[in-house]
Amino acid sequence: MKRKTDVEVSDKFHPLKQIPRAAAFWKRVTGIYIGYKATQVHVRLKKLLGASPEETKARWDLQHRAAGKKMYELCVDLEGFYIKAGQFLGSRPDFVPLQICKQLVSLQDQVPPMMADKVQRIITEELAPKTFEDVFEYIDLAHPLGSASIAQVHKARLRSDWKISSNDQQPGKRKNTSRIVAVKVQYPNAEGRMMADIDNLRILSGFLQKSELKFDLVSACDELSAQLRLEFDFKNEARVMDCIADNLKCIRGKLTVPRSIPGLVTRRLLVMDYLDGIQGNSRRMMAEVSRGGYGRRATAEVSRGGMGGAVAEVNRLAEVTHLSSRARSAAGHKVIKQLSAAYGHMLLDKGLFQVTCSLE
Repeated sequence: MKRKTDVEVSDKFHPLKQIPRAAAFWKRVTGIYIGYKATQVHVRLKKLLGASPEETKARWDLQHRAAGKKMYELCVDLEGFYIKAGQFLGSRPDFVPLQICKQLVSLQDQVPPMMADKVQRIITEELAPKTFEDVFEYIDLAHPLGSASIAQVHKARLRSDWKISSNDQQPGKRKNTSRIVAVKVQYPNAEGRMMADIDNLRILSGFLQKSELKFDLVSACDELSAQLRLEFDFKNEARVMDCIADNLKCIRGKLTVPRSIPGLVTRRLLVMDYLDGIQGNSRRMMAEVSRGGYGRRATAEVSRGGMGGAVAEVNRLAEVTHLSSRARSAAGHKVIKQLSAAYGHMLLDKGLFQVTCSLE
């Protein structure tokens, strides 16, 4: 049976394919909206009947959990921009209910992946005229390191006899490239589908802005749309990543930024240095930071969200309850201090600044 993500690389996105997709979006969103309006009415009636604050809170918690589950299912089933939107909402417990954030946080890198044969086909197309075997000694296609809204990442080893051409060779790069790398592969048709999806979200934002929320959601959607277009150009991402690595090389003993592999970057394929580490929102990460372990060496994985994504992680790190309030505060201050120093160097010294909304 074909999986939902089992798509043909050669398929072209067509606007007519968006009609049933848009219908599915509006059907699900309407159900979530009605659920909240019904809960509003229910809570008001309960208050009139003398319900306690604890009872009304329990009712809202139940609604948030149900809505979060439906939002997660919508994002995973429809994919595209909805995963991107879910990633953003899941990283903002400052204005999104925690019950919803807990459901959506797994969208950061646990999206159902593309089939291995499709990944290999895309890589082969992007490497041409080089062949798959010319470049890689090994690549784990069956178990991606992470999968999100635009791309998925695989661990690989370059062939020991694969050389960077003289035209692609950059100063300071090793000529023998036999090393472990991360291979980022863009989903087929992702850009056209995602740009069509954002139109639906813009309409919904306009409705909510007028009827429910006193916030300029439409402008936020427009800015997000402009930024998203940059994320589909992996050549641009490689340029920014390498520029950041150059700019921060003065503190490379404390901060490691991956570099792209010259000759293995296209608009849909990005091969870069592999950095081993642990997920930023894990208990182990918080414990290490609070003990100073990651204060001595921070790894900024620009290829999967970069420092912009790390800022969003700070909110989730604070939710780890097994640490004392003092330990959480100390850990948060260390992370913010390191990010502030990096951003300050980029903004005030080198003049490079790019905002992205992803973890990919």
